[in-house]
Amino acid sequence: MNRYAFRLASGRAVPHRDGMTLLEVMIALALFVSAMTVISQIWQMGSDSAIRAQFQADAALRGESKLNEIAAGILPLSSVAGQAFEDDPQWTWSLSVDDESDATLKRLTLTISHSNSLGSPDIESTFVRLMRDPLIFQQSGTESSTLETINSIL
Repeated sequence: MNRYAFRLASGRAVPHRDGMTLLEVMIALALFVSAMTVISQIWQMGSDSAIRAQFQADAALRGESKLNEIAAGILPLSSVAGQAFEDDPQWTWSLSVDDESDATLKRLTLTISHSNSLGSPDIESTFVRLMRDPLIFQQSGTESSTLETINSIL
């Protein structure tokens, strides 16, 4: 086997070497770094989407819980701004109570938000629910029971 693959113009023999040149190594390294950058960006996007989905699910559960507490009468039917949740102060809720065109309905607008460690909001979800005014139905219920009592006495 001939160790010299070719001769230069000066007549000196240049040995043939098996392996990669520096240019080939640099091209391969550039391709590898580019591929790893793209993969890491895709990984980061997936991670951010998973965190956002978790925050949205948590906001939905917290919002429905607060609306149910208001409907059950545990919390008063009045506007509240920036109230923190008891279990996690990074989650806050605000409630706006407005009268609808029908006098017996109230429009509840509940906003749930989560703030990161810097104080800027990560996510904000808004829930709107129409609810009967409990004062009107409590008053009508006491009036009918008073009439029943009077009728039973007579």
